[in-house]
Amino acid sequence: MRIPKGLRQAVGSKNRDAGGKFRRGWLKALPGWGDEGGALVEMAVVLPIFLTILTGIFTAGIAMNNFQTLTNAVNVGGTQLQQLRNMSAASDPCAAVGSAVTAAAPYLTASGTSGIQLTVSLDNGAYSEGPTAASGISCTAGSSYLLQATSATVTATYPCNLTIYGVNYAPNCELHASVTELVQ
Repeated sequence: MRIPKGLRQAVGSKNRDAGGKFRRGWLKALPGWGDEGGALVEMAVVLPIFLTILTGIFTAGIAMNNFQTLTNAVNVGGTQLQQLRNMSAASDPCAAVGSAVTAAAPYLTASGTSGIQLTVSLDNGAYSEGPTAASGISCTAGSSYLLQATSATVTATYPCNLTIYGVNYAPNCELHASVTELVQ
């Protein structure tokens, strides 16, 4: 049997320690043995960190999208409230605003305590209704406060969820949006 040249050199006297045992250096002389497993170890260490960061970016993106949607919906509700004075919907301005906000934010929850919470303030704050779920807000008494050249404010809050792999990084996080319009 012929011993490969690299193995003969690895088995030689320079690969023995004081006790006469072989050092592990002789494995490197064998074909197919070496540092091939290093990439696998690096991947096992880096992959969980990378996935956590990537999931965090997606979660923050969803929160930002919800904030943009809420802001847009409140602007639509404020515009609706601004133009209500002479319309038939003026009998319940809060319900009209709630319907407009709900329609403008179809992917956000509009009912219950975990949904959009609206506050409508009329006549420079002389009348206020809320916070109430956007789908159920009503203020028939508020129609008398819907006066021309007064301000009307629509404020909304919505809970945000910043949970990444079971850890909630902001348990009391809420998104806020507000708009003040001059009643026409």
